[in-house]
Amino acid sequence: MGTIISNIIAESSLDESVLNGKRILICGKGGSGKSTIVTLLANALSNENGEVVVIDGDASNPGGLARLLFGLKGSIKPLIEFFGGREKVECPIDDPSILTRLNDDIPITKRRIN
Repeated sequence: MGTIISNIIAESSLDESVLNGKRILICGKGGSGKSTIVTLLANALSNENGEVVVIDGDASNPGGLARLLFGLKGSIKPLIEFFGGREKVECPIDDPSILTRLNDDIPITKRRIN
C-alpha cells in the first residue's frame, strides 16, 4: 500500500511547493486507519524531500492540541468562564427543591404554570 500512496503522490503533481506550509487534519474513530495513512503519506512526502511534522492529539486534551496546531499562547479558558463563570450561568432550577414546592400552601389543582 505504501507504494500505491507514493505513486499517487508522484503522479498527481503534489510537490513541495503545493504542500509547503500546509496543515492537513486527519481525524476519525479509533481503528479507522489514521495512523496508517499518516505514516504512508509521511514516508511518501519524505521521499520527495518534503518535511513532515506530525502533531498527535486527542479529545481528552483539546486545549493542548489547539495550542500546538494554532500557536495559541497561554491557557484556553473553559467555555463557562467565557460567559462569566458558573455563577452567571446557574439558575434557580439548579436547586431541585423549587420543583417540589415542599412548603407551598397552594393545592396542586389550583397552581398556574407560567
